[in-house]
Order: sequence, then C-alpha cells, then structure tokens
Amino acid sequence: MAMMMGTLLLSICYFKERVIFSDASFYLFKLVKETRFAIFHFRFVAFLTQILPLIARFFELPLYTISLLYSISFPLVSILLFLWCNRIDKSGSYMLVMVLSPMLFTTGTFFWITSEMTQGIMLCALFFAIQNVSKSPIKWHLLLLPIIVFSHLWAMMAFCFWVVFLFLHKVLKRRQAVMLLIICLTLVLLKTIFFQEPYDWSSLGGIKNFISLFPNYFTTHAFTAFIHLLPTQYYWVVILLFVNIRHYILSRNYLKLSLMLFAFSVSLLLVNVCFPSNSTPGYYLENLYQPIAVFLFVPFVFDVIITWSENLKRAIILLVIISAFIRIMTAYPIYHERLSFLEKTYKEVGNAKAIIPNNSYWKSKLYDTWSSPFEFWMIASFECQKTPSIIITDSIGKMQHEGSHAKVFLLTWNGTPYADYPKKYFQFEDTISVYQLMEKR
Repeated sequence: MAMMMGTLLLSICYFKERVIFSDASFYLFKLVKETRFAIFHFRFVAFLTQILPLIARFFELPLYTISLLYSISFPLVSILLFLWCNRIDKSGSYMLVMVLSPMLFTTGTFFWITSEMTQGIMLCALFFAIQNVSKSPIKWHLLLLPIIVFSHLWAMMAFCFWVVFLFLHKVLKRRQAVMLLIICLTLVLLKTIFFQEPYDWSSLGGIKNFISLFPNYFTTHAFTAFIHLLPTQYYWVVILLFVNIRHYILSRNYLKLSLMLFAFSVSLLLVNVCFPSNSTPGYYLENLYQPIAVFLFVPFVFDVIITWSENLKRAIILLVIISAFIRIMTAYPIYHERLSFLEKTYKEVGNAKAIIPNNSYWKSKLYDTWSSPFEFWMIASFECQKTPSIIITDSIGKMQHEGSHAKVFLLTWNGTPYADYPKKYFQFEDTISVYQLMEKR
C-alpha cells in the first residue's frame, strides 16, 4: 500500500508531464470535447481510469482539474484493485505479484500512462485470486476475462502463463486449466472476427520480420537497446532470472523452469523482432515487456521468496519498490524538458495558426509528434485559457488544404469546424486568419 501511495503522490507532482504527452492528451481531448468515455481499440478496461475525469467534465470543472484527476486515476485504480485482492487473497501471493509486476520495468511508462496492458495484467492477478477462493457454482469472476483479453492482445500471454503455472503449482486442476485456456482462446477468436481492429493487426504485422530478419534476431536495435538497459533500468530481470533458475535447478523442478524460460524467451523475441528499429519509442517497448514481469515474478513469489526469512523478503520487496521510484525520478527531467520545449514553441509561435513540417529535429525533442495539436491545446489552456492552432505534421499538403478555412481547428488526421467544440474548453480567438506553413528547423 505504501508503494501505491507513493505512486499516487508522484502522479500528482508530475501530472503535467504525464497527461500532456502522446495518447493521454488525445484521450483527454476526446473526453472533454464529447463528454463521454474515450475508449479506443475496444480496450474497455480504460473506462476505469476515466470515471473521475468524466465526472469532472460533466460538472464543467476546469481542464486543469480534469487533467489532474486523470493522472491520479491510474494509481487510484491500482489501489482499489490491490484492496480488493488483499481482501480475497489470504496467502498474499497474488496481491504481491499485482504490486511488484508493474515495478519491474516502470520508467518511461510512468509518464506514458495510457497502457491498458498494465491494467489487464493487474486484473489477471485479481482473477486468479478470486478463482483460488471461489466456492460459488456461478463463476462471476469469469466476467473479468473478456476485459483482460480485450485490454491488449499480449495480455493474453500473461493470462495463459498464469493458467499453466497454477496447474503445475497444483492450484488449478487439469480440467479447470483446460477450460480457462479454451475460454481465453475463444474470446481471442471472437475478438478477431467481430471486433477487428487495424491498430492491433498493424502491431502484429511485425511477425513477418521473423522471415525478413532471419537469422539476425539478436542484432536488432531493439534487442541491443534491451541489453544496454539491463545494468541501468532492467537489472531486476537479471536478478530474478538468476534466483528463479537457481531455485528450480536445486529443487529439480524442471517443468516450471522450462515454462518460465520458454515464456520469457518467446515474449522477448516477439517484442524485439516485431519492433526491431529505433522508430519505436523506448517507453512503448517497455510497455510490451510487461508480460515478462509476470513470467518472472509469479515463480519468484510463489516458489522462491517463500523459502526466505521474513526480513529478507521485506528487504527485497522494499528494494524493488525503491529502485522503481528512483528510475521514475531519474526519468522525470527528460519528460519535463519535453514539456518545457512544448511551452517554448507555443510562446514562439504566439497567436499565429501554424503548420510545422515534421522532421528529425521535432522527433528528437518530442518523441511523439502526432499528438502535438492536443498537447499545445492543453498547455495553452493551463496558462492563458485560449486555444492555439499549432500542428506538427508529415501531411503538409493535406493540412494546408484543410487549414485554408479560417474557422477550422487542425487535428492530426483532419480539420474540424470551431462550432463542434464546447466554448468553455476551446476558446478560438482568431476567426479570420488561416493556417500558415512555418519554416523548417
């Protein structure tokens, strides 16, 4: 609980860096503009973190307040899931996996807050905690399974690992494990047929790289970056692998050892082959590595740590949590500098309606540039309660055409009329000028 309260405190202190960044700014834009949940790619679990900001929007509270509530909603949801799991899980194992798993990689993902996979993986721990104690003939907790599967396609890997591990751990019977796997795969099939999502399929399109990159899977930029980050950010991966492998070899539990190594290797290979180049931001790769946290912490909590003394347990748990906070605070200047650069650009452009050609300069400063109109809107709204018209884009010709009308607000994909926006949150002062192309940097 102390760890989650610490995360809550940091989400308040660093809330601007968290919400004025990439998908979060877009989600807030949609929520504020349309006064409804901003659910994308059928990832329904996101509604949990949008309840508070949506209530604030319903009562027309300031954007500053809505944004702060959105930032703190993520640790608040984690706290609620933790309390629910703690009430059910008398052993404390499922609860401990829920708490520790997000801490393994968390660095940039603390600031890139919209990962539904994180919430899906936490729900996995809650699901199996309920499964472990449920005596009811009606398995209500199965309703969590569609939310988990729809949270992210790769969250399914974490769920399937839980099933096989708990079967080997003799918590699940063979029939239970088979039924859960069948239900999970059936939901994936139904999602594929009836809820087709180009975004998910475009991500999986990287599987073709297994052919084009063969056999150079371990020389990709992504894999090289992973290795370089092991001593500075991902050090717990090495430690957990070592202690888990040592335990399973000494205890001669080769089935669990094989399961852990297979899941770890396949997940790592999938990420680094599907997203091999430096065009994929580090925080996004960090997000995709999250199932690995489950593959390492589940064996660690259920088999390894129980053989240690209470003092050693507390010390290791404390070290994992403290190290995560250190990584977050170390990463903060990077995201604060990004925010400062946005503010500087907004002030330099002033009241002009600007189309800025995207290039390596802007990408090096902002990482993601597709969300620039939403980020500039938030920054200006916080400072002076007016809406700027600034977009950084690759589609120069299209944006110049769309922006040739005076009362149009250019977004990432198109332009929309001023009349479509609620005046409390979108204050367009210039209704005469049109967008102008800025010089390249």
